Amino acid sequence: MSNANLDRAQAISTRASQGVGNGKTAVLPCGATLHIGFFFDGFGRNLEEDLRNDRLSNVGRLFLAHPYDQSYPPPDPFRQLQKFYISGLGATFDASLGGGAAVLGAGLKGMASKAEGNLAELPQGTATDTAVEAGKDMLTGKNWWERLQRNLSHGNLAKAVVAAVVTAGAELSETIRDNPLSAELFKTGVDTRLESAFQAFNDAIGKARTAGDVQLKRLAISVYGFDFGATLARAFCHKLFEACEPGSTRYQGLELEVVFAGLFDAVDRSMQSSIVLEYLLPLVNRVEDGECLPGPVKAALHLVAAHEVRGTRRARLIGTGALTPRWEERLVPGVSDDVGGGLRREDAPHSRELHLACLHEMYRAAYRAGVPFPQLEVLQQQDRFVASFYTSNDHINGTSALAASTRYRARAGASAATAKGFLAHRRLYIRRLRLLWQLYREQSQAFAQEEARLERPLLGHESTLGRLLGQGSESMAQAERRDTALRRVRANQAQLRKTHGWLEDVQREAERLKAGFNTAEEQALLDEWFRADTPSLSFDIEDLLEYFLTDRQMISQLQPEITYPKYFLVRNFDVPDPTKTQGLAPDPLGQVMPRKAC
Repeated sequence: MSNANLDRAQAISTRASQGVGNGKTAVLPCGATLHIGFFFDGFGRNLEEDLRNDRLSNVGRLFLAHPYDQSYPPPDPFRQLQKFYISGLGATFDASLGGGAAVLGAGLKGMASKAEGNLAELPQGTATDTAVEAGKDMLTGKNWWERLQRNLSHGNLAKAVVAAVVTAGAELSETIRDNPLSAELFKTGVDTRLESAFQAFNDAIGKARTAGDVQLKRLAISVYGFDFGATLARAFCHKLFEACEPGSTRYQGLELEVVFAGLFDAVDRSMQSSIVLEYLLPLVNRVEDGECLPGPVKAALHLVAAHEVRGTRRARLIGTGALTPRWEERLVPGVSDDVGGGLRREDAPHSRELHLACLHEMYRAAYRAGVPFPQLEVLQQQDRFVASFYTSNDHINGTSALAASTRYRARAGASAATAKGFLAHRRLYIRRLRLLWQLYREQSQAFAQEEARLERPLLGHESTLGRLLGQGSESMAQAERRDTALRRVRANQAQLRKTHGWLEDVQREAERLKAGFNTAEEQALLDEWFRADTPSLSFDIEDLLEYFLTDRQMISQLQPEITYPKYFLVRNFDVPDPTKTQGLAPDPLGQVMPRKAC
């Protein structure tokens, strides 16, 4: 059976277990289902701007493909469709795409709830502090000091108060909220986006209740996100279930299901926690996402960039195991942009299409989970414009990015998002650099030897002065040919240094790290670099690392300090603590058992 038929069979099975029809059926469902897709884009990504600039992310591409009802009442009264797009942190927030009718109102509500939560952690007995009083008047309008519980050290008090007040104020200003630097450092814009999405959710329910004669019974939600947007998507899932009736998944009398969560390389903070940063920066530097995904999420797929090493892209795993049989998390080749998309064409020396492999994988997973996407094989028949964003145009050595990714993963293995898995992919990467370095060094030495052979010493027999003194035996024609060959060698040598001279940086970094104290991961990569006989790589691995991996763009964004490594790095990641997860715990039977009939 082909992959397309397998996808279709699983999708039909999922829809049947959910009580959702797929076309005409002999038995009508007992009520209407409202399908809503929420798309939280990556840092700095904005759909409208990215369409103009030809740098659409995978989240934007999925949003375009998700169907929605363009007329009311909807054509199928039992199956209503809606979708909302939320631009990434650091990008212009568009209320019409995000679903928020009033951005300022959403920002006020979000920052007030967040500030109340922050201020609730301040110690008692500090009500006379002027900053606290200012925060109280500005944010809540009531005496929230009466419900304070946690004790903080006295030294942290000023920082805690300023964080509550200043973060809240930042949400009100579009200039501050959507500024890339403030969003990167302080995660401004989080509350505005979450509250706007929740407001759009409620508006969609109200509209669906009056859309037809069939009573609304069920809410089928799917969420998607890239980097910080992926963590926003996870936080939004928690927000939905926290709003349900206590101990249940019913919201406003409707059965709420998050049928699928699709995450591209989730991150939740810009860097590791630091005592210095905590003291100097009054604003929070991470996105609170409730630890694990909420337990009731039916299915999830998290694709994690195996070659990413930037400190600003610390991976945030979802946590999978026996309790979550339909949650999948796996390493895929590439840096973060190779997973979530959105690179400019000029930032990729060969191809920027590696992200299409993740796009197709996510699309098929969502379709199998019951999301109302059309089957990928028929997408082009339904909408050629949208289908163009799923099309691979680059073919290198007869191989597309999709095929290259499949072949690489089959050869490399190491799909588990673990320290061992991250290290395995980086070892292959370092081995590839070592093989390139050996070729570069050999070619450089050959050019140097040829240059020395062709050069004419000032007083040598073949020099101009030597010929004038009667010492030369070379004719003018021979000398001209020699000079031409010398210029050609030097031009080739300059071109080699221009394209691959960065390999000298890798060698210098390896030598510097070799003389110091290293982590176990760094030492493993150094051992790979300095091994006496470097084994060759398969063409499948070489092709992907050479032509499809956009690591040069990532390396250019790493810290410029000479002491900070750029190559001999393994990605840091956070594993959620299931014991600290907010809300309902995962229910393994709930993920695989069919939904109860009405």
